[in-house]
Amino acid sequence: MSLYEQRAAQFKTLFGVETPVFNAPMAGVTTPQMVAEVAGAGGLGVLAGDLLSPEELQQEIRQVKALTDKPFAVNLRVPPKNPSEQGAR
Repeated sequence: MSLYEQRAAQFKTLFGVETPVFNAPMAGVTTPQMVAEVAGAGGLGVLAGDLLSPEELQQEIRQVKALTDKPFAVNLRVPPKNPSEQGAR
């Protein structure tokens, strides 16, 4: 088994999906419908959590759950403790 095949198998097992692909969680672009379609097609649908309030994110998660019973993920960005450190890299 090639390294690719091993990684693909690990991805599928870890996330409970049929196909080792996921959509890019693009803030402001990715919709609950897109996430549900990717999940329904056997991949890992990923919802973008950036730019959403906690209430908006909760609503979008509910929408995805209403559209599919397949696994999906939520991408959250955690800012640095000290915002001035962000440019120091």
